[in-house]
Amino acid sequence: MHDNLKDKIVAAFLEEVQKDRDNYKSDLDLLWRISEIFAKIFSNENKENSDTYLFLSNAIVEDSKLFYMKKFSEWSESCSCEDYILNIKKLQEEETVRFDKCLTKFSDT
Repeated sequence: MHDNLKDKIVAAFLEEVQKDRDNYKSDLDLLWRISEIFAKIFSNENKENSDTYLFLSNAIVEDSKLFYMKKFSEWSESCSCEDYILNIKKLQEEETVRFDKCLTKFSDT
């Protein structure tokens, strides 16, 4: 996959994830289709293809890490310890539901 196209696809994917996190209408079906395409590319067992899949995977992990760090920092300044833990649990549940809806699992391909 051409790098410029790959960058645009991953940027669109992350933008839709952020919209969903911010409670704006997002296209989870689009996210599912994008992840399905990347999983199919990966399943071709070609080094270049696995690099493409890893590119998406790494972008999701890095974006999520930055999102969590921002949230945790906000909460640490404004919440009690109990509320902080409750917020983390709630966020974890929301993220699990979100990614179950929009990510193709490699084992499903």
